[in-house]
Amino acid sequence: MSVAHESLAALQTVDTEIASLKRTAKQLPEEAQAAKRSAEAAEREAEQARTLARDAQRFVDQRNLDLQTTETAIKRLEAQSLQLKTPTDFETMQRQIVQKREEASALETKILEGMDMVDRARAAIPDKEAHARTLATKAAAAAERAKTEVEKGVERLRVLAREWAERSAQVPADLLPRYVLLRDRHGGQAVATIAPDGMCQGCFMLVTRARATQALAGEAVACNNCERYLIVA
Repeated sequence: MSVAHESLAALQTVDTEIASLKRTAKQLPEEAQAAKRSAEAAEREAEQARTLARDAQRFVDQRNLDLQTTETAIKRLEAQSLQLKTPTDFETMQRQIVQKREEASALETKILEGMDMVDRARAAIPDKEAHARTLATKAAAAAERAKTEVEKGVERLRVLAREWAERSAQVPADLLPRYVLLRDRHGGQAVATIAPDGMCQGCFMLVTRARATQALAGEAVACNNCERYLIVA
């Protein structure tokens, strides 16, 4: 490998690690935020289940009060009916009693339905709460990992910045500006190797025979497709 190739490959090694650290610094906090959002959504679902159970219980409690009121009204009407003196008044009172008993029956049905709703809502709460706790634990772990890794990455980037300055000084002056341009264009990868079959490992396109020959000879030549500097591993 020529001096030019060696210096480019060495600089690329540094830039590859720098690009990886920057991706990690971006990716891990995003993953932590996504985990936090999932945990918050799970907690909202758990709270919705608790709210549903409370609302259903309030519904049952209110219907029980309504039933007590209706049953009290029935007893009062029945007592009044015993004091009526004409068949017409008695018949009218009986119709009112029947109507109240129908209301009581409807309330009993609603109470049973409400109690079933309470049971189902309460049964769903433990699983939802457990799921929310699990996701909250994962979110906390993801946040801590992101914080630790980002801090480590910052320290490593400081070291790599110094190493980059040293390595770049070894790259021929006429190659460095183009290297930086290609690196920025291709997400940190300005150098690519050529496979034995003549394929550029940067863009996976076939390199012309002439350029492959030049690269093999140690010349600083670019891929005819992606324009990355080519080296023979």
